Amino acid sequence: MNRSSSPRPSALRLLADGLLLGLLLWAPVGWFCTAFSLPVDPLLLYGGLTLLTLLSLTIFSLPLRFGMPLLFLSSLLWGQLVWRIWEDLFAGQAAIQCAVVNTYSEHFPGLSRLVPVMERTPEQWSWAVTLTVLAAAAVYAVLLGLLVVRLRSCWVSGLAVLVPVIPALPLGTPPILWLVLLLTGWGGLLLSARSAREDPRRAARLTLAALPLVGITLSLLTLLVPAADYQPPAWVEDGRDTLFQTVGDLSLSLNWTGPFGRSLFSSAGSTATVDLSAAGTQSYDGHTVLRIRTDYTGKLYLRGYSAALYQDNRWTPLEEDAYASLLSDGAVVDSTGTSSGLNPLNFPARAEADLPYYAFEVEQVSAPGGCVYFPYQILSRPEELRGASFQDDSGIIRSPLVGKHTVYFRPGALEPDAAPPLEWQDALAEQEYQAFVQQHYLQVPDDIFYALSPHVYALSDRLFQAQMSSSRYAFYSAYDPTRAPQLAAELVAEYLAELAEYDLETPPVPDGEDFTLYFLNESHRGYCMHFASAGTLLLRSLGIPARYVSGYVTNVKTPGSHSVPDRAAHAWVEIYLSGYGWYPVEMTPGYQGDALPWSQGESEEPVSTPSATPKPTPTPKPSAAPVQTPRPTASIPPAQTQDDGGTGSLPGWLLPVGILLAVCFLPILIRYITGTLRRRRLRQEDPHRAMVSIYRYARRLSRHGGTLPPLVEELAQKAAFSRDGVTLEECRLARKAASAEAERLYRSRPWWHRLLLRWFWFLC
Repeated sequence: MNRSSSPRPSALRLLADGLLLGLLLWAPVGWFCTAFSLPVDPLLLYGGLTLLTLLSLTIFSLPLRFGMPLLFLSSLLWGQLVWRIWEDLFAGQAAIQCAVVNTYSEHFPGLSRLVPVMERTPEQWSWAVTLTVLAAAAVYAVLLGLLVVRLRSCWVSGLAVLVPVIPALPLGTPPILWLVLLLTGWGGLLLSARSAREDPRRAARLTLAALPLVGITLSLLTLLVPAADYQPPAWVEDGRDTLFQTVGDLSLSLNWTGPFGRSLFSSAGSTATVDLSAAGTQSYDGHTVLRIRTDYTGKLYLRGYSAALYQDNRWTPLEEDAYASLLSDGAVVDSTGTSSGLNPLNFPARAEADLPYYAFEVEQVSAPGGCVYFPYQILSRPEELRGASFQDDSGIIRSPLVGKHTVYFRPGALEPDAAPPLEWQDALAEQEYQAFVQQHYLQVPDDIFYALSPHVYALSDRLFQAQMSSSRYAFYSAYDPTRAPQLAAELVAEYLAELAEYDLETPPVPDGEDFTLYFLNESHRGYCMHFASAGTLLLRSLGIPARYVSGYVTNVKTPGSHSVPDRAAHAWVEIYLSGYGWYPVEMTPGYQGDALPWSQGESEEPVSTPSATPKPTPTPKPSAAPVQTPRPTASIPPAQTQDDGGTGSLPGWLLPVGILLAVCFLPILIRYITGTLRRRRLRQEDPHRAMVSIYRYARRLSRHGGTLPPLVEELAQKAAFSRDGVTLEECRLARKAASAEAERLYRSRPWWHRLLLRWFWFLC
């Protein structure tokens, strides 16, 4: 038989298949990385994609007896590589998850931003993300190689290339370059798919001619209709809004988890910018957002960020320029240019040097904001933080991928009434900062200020009456007139408790309405965000510096570890006390910490009138006594930062078992693919090609101990040299004879030979 008549991959066909495969691999991967701004190394990524394209092209262009062993060997090497770089891949998948969620959060404010909890430099982060993309692309390249090179399946290939693209479709106008490349590759496959089955060489020429034509046509269309001028139809915009709303609802109602049960999304917490217009009905599922460890027992307000400016239903921080002459590396700079070494958040703890301090370890699980949540009266100074830094005077931000932090705090310093004055150097720093506070933390938009006038007049009258007749005024004025803001804060809290009721199911504010004014004048119902916003603006209108703060509130009942659930998310107010610092004030009626007030069958009744000040619960002497310090002269031990142990660790038995299962499953997959392809070749409609395939199959059987059936050899000769060729019926008889010989060969061989025939040579 003339075996040269069978089609073999020519250089032209390899070039065409390689271009198609490369376009369909590069385009969706590049689209995904661009849409979600992944920090990949371009040289490593696209060099790796090129190698994967060549490897996949080689595997599926070779005959099965060579291609399948090469695929098996490549899979083993891939599994070993994954095992060796598992830590990088774990970090990479975490970073990719965060990039996807954070990109969606820019379009839908109901989604909270995420930060991976592992300690890596930006270069290591880029390396990990690139390796993760390439590891996933390796599997993707095998799938595309099978569909494009071997099966020439146009429509299934089109669906396959959409898989990485689907998450990016709702984000708006796609990246033009990757869109053009993707459509060029798929268009070339579409035009050449049918002819590839009949004449591969002709299909290769058609592909090479079609690719430039399709690419040029699409490029011209993009020039004629620029992306910036494109206006999607109304139904597209409506669909996007519905999708984002659905995603937001899911993010509030589901506890999304990642590998090893790590929670990936949080519906509440603290962020630097608070969009009040997006605040609606609150929903919690009880999943853990923080894990803390301390020997202190009592109620703790764990502050995240504070906000200074209120405008258009948003709380935002001050601009960086405002701190130019005040803070250097997080510490206050006085008028002489000398740094105190203290952040404004350190002032209260510095006044009570004789009181005990406690260590507080906090582990980030799924709380949003990228900040370190810490208790009041923090003693750790800017230079003592590790893996974190003070964010101006509004909070502490954590370094990328650092999940655990330890700070020190002095809970006894919460009481400003008994606090001695700051020492001279600290007092100078506080005086510098006090002038800054008066300048920046009394801001109220003019239209809001005038609209608040009725409430401010009522509060002013109450404050005057209290100062004239209440024993509270005598106490404050006898001790220090600067403590009078505490009395005003208590009166504002009482006023809000009388005016409005607490309701977690409060709907969003109507369009065009101001969040705070609608709460005070119309709805008279809300939750912590409403009460804290109103309290802050009312206090400012009374001339008292105040700011909006958010974080978590929890009751630590026993020393040791404690989990903070998402329902502990809360917002409150800080007022500034001269000579002391920022002082937390509770504005929400009946708030009980991580037990939701007035909610879901809580047995504990809320108090009718809350204390305006979140004071620590008196604590018994802990079994492990806190460290005592008699007015230390040296700084306390610096905060220790730990890697998020266990986040990226894999049980020792899991990877070997996974690799073993993959190795066991791969021969099954290869056997299925080879069997399917063999049946397609033996049963094709062209009798001549079918007979060639049957003869080749029978010859392979004979090389492994079988006998070439006479009928098959006779019909093969007829197909090669006879003018009339063979019929489909004769092909069926030859196929039946070859199958019978395969069955006879399998049954006559010893067990080890049968194993090779079925699972190594894939002949039976």
